[in-house]
Amino acid sequence: MPIINLTLTKVGFILFIQGLIMKNIIKLTSIAAAFTFTSFATIAETTTVTASVTVQNSFEFTAGDPLNFGIIRATNGSSITDFASIELPALAGSNPIYDATGANGDTAEVSVLDDTDLSPATFTIAGASGFTDIAIEDMSGTTVDMIAQDAPPGGPGFTLSDFTFYVVDGTNSGDSGDIDGTPAIITTDINGSATFSLGATLTTDKTVFTSYTDDVAYTGDVSVTVNYN
Repeated sequence: MPIINLTLTKVGFILFIQGLIMKNIIKLTSIAAAFTFTSFATIAETTTVTASVTVQNSFEFTAGDPLNFGIIRATNGSSITDFASIELPALAGSNPIYDATGANGDTAEVSVLDDTDLSPATFTIAGASGFTDIAIEDMSGTTVDMIAQDAPPGGPGFTLSDFTFYVVDGTNSGDSGDIDGTPAIITTDINGSATFSLGATLTTDKTVFTSYTDDVAYTGDVSVTVNYN
């Protein structure tokens, strides 16, 4: 019997030790699991990205067709109040409007003989913001001298003034008016483009009263400036 009791005691002790070992294994496993879960939950990564922006306040502005009054007949006046003029509308295909008798009904006369090349000037805007107003700068005080290219100096010329515009292509196609300080607006299309034409009035010389030279071209440079409104 003592032998049996001793054996049972040993067996109980072994089972007790095994139980402790299993409990510790379970605790360690739980701790490890908790540590593993906590470790994954707190992992974070940081990176950076570059922010950039490009400013483009400029756009393309180019001249197309020149301003052409065709072939005219012109008789110069005899005084500063004796002059004649032709108005070339900005809308292509329009008939010229002219005063062929001068301010006082004196000797100055002008009329169109051949309108084959008669045309307003054209200008194109590109690369601007879409659906944006672009203004033509005031030209109310602008006069352009038209000088003979193949004639002796000192002869009479012409003067350009009273400039007008017509929107050919753009969001506000068909708009027109004088470029005299009141808003002369061209609104671009979805692509940031627009086209407008320019008309003006051609007037005989008011300071030189000699005769015009036949078959001579008279030219002058017209500067037009546009900007975001």
